Amino acid sequence: MAMRIIFTKLSKHLKPQPTPTHFFSTLTSPTQSFRSIKSTIKSQPDPEKIAHLFTSPSPVATFRRHRPLLRLAVLKLYRYQRPELIEKVINSVIASVSDDQLNSETFWTYIVVLYGEIGMIGRAHQVFDEMLHRRKTCPVSEKAVCAMLEVYLRNRVCDSRFSKVFSEVKEKVGVSVGVRTYNLVMKAFCEGGEIGLARKLVEKMGSEGGLEPDIESYNLLLGAYLEKGGTSGFDWAVSEVLSKGLEGNLVTYNFRIMRLCKSKEVVKAKELLDEMVMKGVKPNAESYNTIILWFCKVGDLESAKKVLERMVKDGYVLQPSIGYFILLRGMVEVGEFEAGLETCREILKKNWIPPFETMKGLINGLVQMSKVEAANEVVEVMKKKLRGSAADSWKKLEATLPPPLVNKNLQYPLSVS
Repeated sequence: MAMRIIFTKLSKHLKPQPTPTHFFSTLTSPTQSFRSIKSTIKSQPDPEKIAHLFTSPSPVATFRRHRPLLRLAVLKLYRYQRPELIEKVINSVIASVSDDQLNSETFWTYIVVLYGEIGMIGRAHQVFDEMLHRRKTCPVSEKAVCAMLEVYLRNRVCDSRFSKVFSEVKEKVGVSVGVRTYNLVMKAFCEGGEIGLARKLVEKMGSEGGLEPDIESYNLLLGAYLEKGGTSGFDWAVSEVLSKGLEGNLVTYNFRIMRLCKSKEVVKAKELLDEMVMKGVKPNAESYNTIILWFCKVGDLESAKKVLERMVKDGYVLQPSIGYFILLRGMVEVGEFEAGLETCREILKKNWIPPFETMKGLINGLVQMSKVEAANEVVEVMKKKLRGSAADSWKKLEATLPPPLVNKNLQYPLSVS
């Protein structure tokens, strides 16, 4: 009630202003004054002065309608732990907009989401209720329902309170909710460990106004089953996707690849990678690296190397360094130190720095094979590439190596640029 009174008083003192097409403009041609205000908000250490920018008159009224700038100010005040100043800033923005914007669902839902982002759930709900209070002039749709539910999800309220909020919000808004809303409810169930309830929701979704679960619905189940080790549930969800003719996306394929790898069916995972490329779904680093890792785990280093080579050739991953590190570690773990040395050389030529423990294992392995010069070669290059405490670690490692000592005149075949 108190919040509603504040909004009512603020709306009565509106000053006529030009109304942009969208409340939060992108300001494609910002003025120097706007840039100055933006710079001040970024650099100003005094939270009172940040709030004053919004609450005092300004010749550049557009900055209050700039979404990223409002968010920047609110997040900065949040870091200063000044909720009362956040209230002042947001209230000043509300007071500065036109009646048309006060009757815009987009405006109110953004304020709801902004409050949710800083954990002020109560305020978010009050703003939501104010929007509903204006429903005669401000149409409210499923968008508002989702905004409110996302506030609770963002703040990890996924227990019985979420279900209660869902029921209350759905009843208050009085609109037919769609798959997007149900997916948010499913997400809350999954994050709250209630995968069974999420599955039941998918199964009965068709009876709720003829809705059909989409690929996001099944991705939520796949991720939850994968995390909890529910292989039978995972396989059921995959069969549903395939039987319904849904097109899997990157998330779907990555979950399926991981499921196969965890069952040590790495060859099938590799075939799934082929399938996703054939269907036009671009793999990411996770797609390749998961398969590389598990080929190493099952001892098939040659296949792991081929997948790494393919990742480089395909060109979907701009920085394939992690794949190289995984392969190197796999070689070291099974004692393939000569192959590991060659992979290490490739890595260093690309100016990447592998994890110290992996490199330490490679050095020790080379020494055990009486390849002391090769071990010294790697140490010398790493010392030249690193500075500070990292270089000191390599000096300590060098001190443990047996003779011969590093020949300073030796020409190393590794890049040290």
